[in-house]
Amino acid sequence: MILLTFILGLLCAGKLLANSPQTRSFNLTPTSPTDSWAPTVGPGESATLTITIAQSGSANGSSYNLANSNFPGGSGFWTGPSGSGLSQSYSGTNPNGDAGSSTVTVTCTWNPVLPTMAGGTNSAPMPNMPPPINGSGTGTITTRPIIINWSVSQNSIKRANGSDQIAYAITATDDNGTPVNVNFTSLVPANATPSNPQWIISNDSGQNTDTLQGTISSYTGSSGNLTVEYSFNGKTKTSTSPTGLVFWKIVHQTAVEKPASRIRKVLATGEIVNLNIVPEVAVTWEVNGMGNIDTQDNYEATYCAGNNDGTIVAKASIGNDEMSIQFDIIAPKNVSMEWYDNILRQSSPLSLYYKTKVYITPAGVNFYQCRVKETVVSANPHEGYFTQYGGGHDPESVVASINVDDYLAGKGSLLSVRDKIGITEVLAPPYADGLFVWNIPYLYDVKKNNSWQQFKTVSQTLSLYQLNGQWTFRVQKAGADEKVP
Repeated sequence: MILLTFILGLLCAGKLLANSPQTRSFNLTPTSPTDSWAPTVGPGESATLTITIAQSGSANGSSYNLANSNFPGGSGFWTGPSGSGLSQSYSGTNPNGDAGSSTVTVTCTWNPVLPTMAGGTNSAPMPNMPPPINGSGTGTITTRPIIINWSVSQNSIKRANGSDQIAYAITATDDNGTPVNVNFTSLVPANATPSNPQWIISNDSGQNTDTLQGTISSYTGSSGNLTVEYSFNGKTKTSTSPTGLVFWKIVHQTAVEKPASRIRKVLATGEIVNLNIVPEVAVTWEVNGMGNIDTQDNYEATYCAGNNDGTIVAKASIGNDEMSIQFDIIAPKNVSMEWYDNILRQSSPLSLYYKTKVYITPAGVNFYQCRVKETVVSANPHEGYFTQYGGGHDPESVVASINVDDYLAGKGSLLSVRDKIGITEVLAPPYADGLFVWNIPYLYDVKKNNSWQQFKTVSQTLSLYQLNGQWTFRVQKAGADEKVP
């Protein structure tokens, strides 16, 4: 729905702030048989033409009598005739402020009067008699239209932040520039992208009836024109601004679909987010902070987050107008595991060696651009029953990546490799209390740059103890916790 703040009362009925009615009279006679008039009538103005035809008259030494006359009905902007006999009036008006023209022509004929003979009767036509005289009176009225004049600030590109405003002024005049009072009834977006741009349109409620002015702002990236609706003498008309308006905004969306919120402003290290200017206008891009921004074109860019925790600001500018968006970058923080499958598991003699799923957290971002590995460490403590085993932990240079789609809500980013924890052989009796602990550093890099950084130390614990008089073997790591029997 268009958000429209538009406080506008009905203004006075439309009328021209201008001229008195125009009048003209024709007196058609045999000696002055023709006349013409071509008035120009502005919006709401009128013109009256009166045509009188003489019944008789003289011309070139001969007498004439009116033979016939024709007062046609008006058409277009002329109405009438009105009056009586040989004097009729035509009224021309421009009630709606439209452009156009129309013509009315009155015609007549005077015939020469024949001489009278002694006997009182007209003689037959004589040689060299004067010809009839044809008369005409023509009125051509031209109507001048209402012109809606648009003035929009030259800088009609503003930020869609709700406070930047584009000023406008709309005036109604005739084609000579004379002000015309109209009823402005609405002002709405036109040809807009998106179709509901949610422009906030305000006006000066104390204006004159020939002028409407105010400001427009928006919180939505959008573009379009303005259409004003107005009425004059009861006829409704519209006019659309020739100047387009633009409210631009940075919109963003993560490159991958997981997590579900793709408009979040918290990103994993190396995560990619697409930046767009809506609507598509040319900007200059830059980024302050870690990572880099790749300008694909003037209105679209891609930001790739850096390798460490931090805050960055991506900026777009058009001339002196600048808009920015801030992102928080989060590196891997923790490791969590859950049981996946058994490799060895039995209660007598004791044996436990199983696979786990490994998740990198926090869970609100996707670490698909990261790799993770463990390092070689020695057990500490390494005591009791387990001293018969070597104390080293060697991950054998295993490097685990993270697939784009291997993100689980609430759990985190799943490593492509399943960890294996426990002892690969059966524990031979006799049993005794024992404890085996490795504090294993976890490292990550971004985009396979081999710049490894430690982010967590994870304890892997093997313990052998008696519980309720029964020997128990327990294997724990990062939340995975299994025991036999």
